[in-house]
Amino acid sequence: MGKLIYLVGLLSICLISGCQRSAFDEQSVDHRQKEYLLSKVNNYQGLISLYREKLSQNEHRDTRYRLAELYYQVEDYESSRHYLKPLLDNAQEEKGWLLESKNLLEMGKAEEALAALERVQRLAPESGEAWNLRGVLLAQSGDFPQAEQAFGEARLRFVDDKIVLNNLAMLAIMQENYMAARDYLMPLYARGNISQKMLHNLVFVLVKLKDFQGAEEILRQEKMVDERDGLLESLARIKPRSPQQLRTRATGEAKPAPLSLAKAAALSRADKAVLTEKPVEIAQASVTPPVLAPTPSPIAEQASLSVTGNLREISVMRAGQHTAYFRIALESSHAINYREVAVPETNRRVFELYNVRVGSRILSTAQHIAGTSSDIKNVSFSQKDESTMMMTVDFRRDVNRAKVFRLAKSKQAQERLIFDIFYG
Repeated sequence: MGKLIYLVGLLSICLISGCQRSAFDEQSVDHRQKEYLLSKVNNYQGLISLYREKLSQNEHRDTRYRLAELYYQVEDYESSRHYLKPLLDNAQEEKGWLLESKNLLEMGKAEEALAALERVQRLAPESGEAWNLRGVLLAQSGDFPQAEQAFGEARLRFVDDKIVLNNLAMLAIMQENYMAARDYLMPLYARGNISQKMLHNLVFVLVKLKDFQGAEEILRQEKMVDERDGLLESLARIKPRSPQQLRTRATGEAKPAPLSLAKAAALSRADKAVLTEKPVEIAQASVTPPVLAPTPSPIAEQASLSVTGNLREISVMRAGQHTAYFRIALESSHAINYREVAVPETNRRVFELYNVRVGSRILSTAQHIAGTSSDIKNVSFSQKDESTMMMTVDFRRDVNRAKVFRLAKSKQAQERLIFDIFYG
């Protein structure tokens, strides 16, 4: 009888343990299914919520790292660093320090990014991703020979050709060696192994080589003909920064004067879409400037990311005239960071928009706003640098202040950046 009770008790324990394991397994499967579905539809906010909940229930380094990585992928670098910080207490945390370096790079803290990267390379000298990131940092500081060597080391360690060859091409462009850039990009194009941004870079290179027929053929084959008008001429006038300019920018030795858009020419699109003013250093339509690729990201095209952030497309521009103010709304899939720039003109407002690009449709909308509003003289966009777009609004009357705020994404609308510019 005692043996029977023992066996029954043992069986009960096994059954209870089995139930607990089954419940745990079901929870784990449910999490994986949710993650799979959210990943398939690129719902990164949903993934962040999923991992925040998981981390709040059970502290685990892999969960924490994944959450920090997701914040990096949606370009919330401060939050990424916040959740990553506890992992960095471990000096051997190779992945964590690599992600920290990426965050710092995107935030423009090049020296800190390089220091974090050196820790990674001491821990993992064979990391191809670390070598690629080192190349990006060196290129941004104007050290082109060392950057080329770093990209070569990344290629030897089998980093994706799309990433490394694009970066080598961009390095050649920065040195105005357009033939070398073409030789890097053209084989990728011939193999069909090229992203949209890399296509833009290839078109840029062909234009600089005065191969307008080749550039137009690519635009035609890739169904980019709507971008052709006025574009080839503007691309031909773009001039890359010198190593000295890059070093100054990286070290902060000198800061540029506040940008006045009276001096910064915007690309205006009339019926035939031609340039109306002399372009600034970079002035173009919907082709993004040549950019380096520090790391693949599932949010944007994997092979061609901006050094300063994945470029967000402004998809919709709206405007409306009110009694006391004029409103402009920009819509995009992700929140746009901005800064108002002080200018002496009392009828002008200028804003820097970070990590964005503006397509031909938005340029046309800006012209339409100027043509239909009695208070607006001109709305224009110009490229300040690789990742910063300037928006200027000229009024026919004085304006005294601007109120800028965001409206979060909803089921009915994307992220909206609202500019209310008050008369007075």
